[in-house]
Amino acid sequence: MAARADRLDVLIRRCYAGLETGELRAEVLARLHGILTVDAAFFATVDPATLLFTSATADDPLRAVTRAFLANEFGRTDVNKFAVLADSADPVSSLDHATRGRRAAAHDPSR
Repeated sequence: MAARADRLDVLIRRCYAGLETGELRAEVLARLHGILTVDAAFFATVDPATLLFTSATADDPLRAVTRAFLANEFGRTDVNKFAVLADSADPVSSLDHATRGRRAAAHDPSR
């Protein structure tokens, strides 16, 4: 547990080290794997006024599907959209919670 806390402290210090955005995103993604149990992560910078992504970095296998993810995020009806979650009192959700256990309803605007 102490080792993870130390890795988190290093990550936080690196966030304040004045790194270039691309370098910071790559470093955060690399360091996340030593702090959290995560298979892959997507890291984007966001315009606070519009909540549109201004750049993005992703781990494999997410890197290969980033275009499809962005097309879904900004071009289709779906649940758990970033802008909705970011503006919500509870900015965390799951597919099961958002669809009340009916995952196929995620893309159905009439749900």
